[in-house]
Amino acid sequence: MFEEVFSNFLKKRSVYVFRDRLGISEKTVYSWCYPNHTPHGRKDPITRAVEVLDVIFHFEPEVGFHALAEIATRYGFRLELIEQGEVPDLPKLHKELTDVTQAELEAQADGRLTPEEIDRCIQEIREAELTLARRKAYFLQLKEKIGR
Repeated sequence: MFEEVFSNFLKKRSVYVFRDRLGISEKTVYSWCYPNHTPHGRKDPITRAVEVLDVIFHFEPEVGFHALAEIATRYGFRLELIEQGEVPDLPKLHKELTDVTQAELEAQADGRLTPEEIDRCIQEIREAELTLARRKAYFLQLKEKIGR
């Protein structure tokens, strides 16, 4: 699941960082760069952590959220729970995505971007991301209800 993370890391940093800091062999780290169903692949620790979080979220969502919030805070980010609200329908989703495109087209119309135009584009993207996240959460909950 996270093979690309390790592959990209190793393009920039030495595999020995993991050995020196965590005592993990180079062979193990390289095995995380391949899908775990391949002969050289092994399940990486990030995928395993996400599987553990999936179990926690299934039984105790607030505990899972707290764990994610602690992780985000550790690295200087803030995690926010998306309000449940109503599930955005397809026209709402289409509108939000169209707003992103429209904001960017208007911002680039004169060939230069102002800070205000950039802020507007970022705001439209945030609104679209929130709409998509709500829609995704709806489908994940629906999948959970009807079974895998």
